[in-house]
Amino acid sequence: MNNLNFLDALKGIFGGVALAGVLNYFGMSGEMLSILSILLLVDFIFGVLRAKYKKESITSDNMSRGVIRKATRWCIPFIVVAIIRGAGIDGAERLSNTIMGILIVAEGYSILRHIYNINTNKDLPEIDVFDALMKKLTEFLISKGPKFPGEKSSKSDTERPE
Repeated sequence: MNNLNFLDALKGIFGGVALAGVLNYFGMSGEMLSILSILLLVDFIFGVLRAKYKKESITSDNMSRGVIRKATRWCIPFIVVAIIRGAGIDGAERLSNTIMGILIVAEGYSILRHIYNINTNKDLPEIDVFDALMKKLTEFLISKGPKFPGEKSSKSDTERPE
């Protein structure tokens, strides 16, 4: 039994080191990622509580879709940094932390909306931050991304690092 506990502890240590390495490579704030993770979970829980309070049907399909939506949003900063670094665009760390900040505010507002609705039976306006974020990211990536030879670039005239 002691060996099993030791192996579990080793897995936890190596998992933590691996996560720290990933965060370091991507230049992301571990604190912001932790906050985003917690808020995604809390928003999911309050969304279920709100639906239960309003006597809306809660199905495993609805819950699965909610989990998938939350999981994909958690991946956005990693994917954007990979795209930016791979394309040789400067500022990956700053942009990923900005994205996480925007997602944190959006999740926080969503939680507050659920709490407000549960307590007052009124709805606050829904703000689709996710849609706006994705549009801005698309514009940014298109404007800053590598261009074909002869095509005007918004980046500096320096070549992409090898």
